[in-house]
Amino acid sequence: MSNLSSQFESLAQQFVDGIFKVVRDSSVSLLVEDGIVMSKPLKASKKAASTGRMAKRSDADIQKVVTKIVSTLTKAGATGMRTEFLRAKLGVDKNVLARPLAVALKSKLISTKGAKRATTFFVRTVSSAAKKKPAKKALKKSAK
Repeated sequence: MSNLSSQFESLAQQFVDGIFKVVRDSSVSLLVEDGIVMSKPLKASKKAASTGRMAKRSDADIQKVVTKIVSTLTKAGATGMRTEFLRAKLGVDKNVLARPLAVALKSKLISTKGAKRATTFFVRTVSSAAKKKPAKKALKKSAK
């Protein structure tokens, strides 16, 4: 068996040596003409080159989406909207909507009800913000 494997190694080495000799003896222009060597290196495809991450968005871009969200929720009225319907209405991808929703919630332009996929978003009105109960500390001070 070892004799057979040594014969295979010998033949493979002769083949590789022969290929290298042909490449060394040939001019580069002949190799390019025959298509053996590329004249320009291949670029990675856009799909392979992309990392799947979105381009960085400016605060102005995010604020535009927040404005669209608030106007869409205003049109929805008291029923509000879930994220999937909001995405469909605005025509954006889910990863485009995540940060503007967080910004709108933090700035108290919108409110939520529910959890996870059942979360419904509503426009926060001035009257609902004014109806908030005073803090307990304020109540204790006024009682004294």
